[in-house]
Amino acid sequence: MGKLSAVLAALLVTGLAAPVVAAETTIGVEMTKAKIESDGLDNGYKLFLNHMVSENFGFELAHGKYGKYSSNGYDGWDTYWFDAEFSATNFALIGAAPLNDSISVFGKLGLSMWKVDVFVDGEGTDTEEGDDLLMGFGLNINAGSHASIKIEYESVQVEDADASSINFGLGVRF
Repeated sequence: MGKLSAVLAALLVTGLAAPVVAAETTIGVEMTKAKIESDGLDNGYKLFLNHMVSENFGFELAHGKYGKYSSNGYDGWDTYWFDAEFSATNFALIGAAPLNDSISVFGKLGLSMWKVDVFVDGEGTDTEEGDDLLMGFGLNINAGSHASIKIEYESVQVEDADASSINFGLGVRF
């Protein structure tokens, strides 16, 4: 819980310290193409709420389902297979730099509270949960006075495995 407290405190300080000149809030959905370690890519989605307290600083709250991954193995006695479904709730600080009136680049750093539901053949379902550092970067493109397009890459260490996704999203600003 210490990591969550640190991220929430940083969000509060960022919100209080940054001038509210260009404050805007965006809600949206992203389609994700995610992978864990060397497993293949799978489709997923992410819902997000992004609040920029200034032109350069903000934060994001998001929840996503990043797909289903299957594999098999041999434990010395028998061959088995398993399916794993990955989801996460993320809090991140965002730093942005406008390139022009329509496009800005951004980086994000935050906390991912992830959950993996694993079904192992013959043994049932198990759930693993944790929280780890989230990092990402991307482009925001203004697509009108209230619409935006977001393209981003995100990465999080899930225990000993690297999880990453490439996301394409649409948002509504207000």
